[in-house]
Amino acid sequence: MASIETSFFVACAVLLLFACTGPVLASENDVDDTNRRVVLVGTNLKLPCSPTGAEDILEYFTWSKNGVLLPDHSSTALQSRFIIQSDFSLLIVRIAEDDEGNYSCSIQSHPPRTTSYNVQVEGLLCNLNL
Repeated sequence: MASIETSFFVACAVLLLFACTGPVLASENDVDDTNRRVVLVGTNLKLPCSPTGAEDILEYFTWSKNGVLLPDHSSTALQSRFIIQSDFSLLIVRIAEDDEGNYSCSIQSHPPRTTSYNVQVEGLLCNLNL
């Protein structure tokens, strides 16, 4: 008969398997407040942002969190975890609880576009070091 610890470990492993399948990439739309991402502490998250259609002419783009431009150059640690990639997506490395919030990518193109995400961070559900 399986011990309670073994059963607990198996239940946690299955739960983490489903929770750690990685972020779902959003469609590239105009402002879409339904782009909610739930991620685990310590994982990486990629938020896409790119102009769509041949008519778009990119002039300038910005990423912000809760209305503050990213990366915030006041913190070297933050700079190394928030990476704006060549395809304009934002990669957040080693998600922390304080990364939770509303992220927006604004592209000054013709026509202008904004994509918004609500990022929710969850802690680990169990300790696997049994």
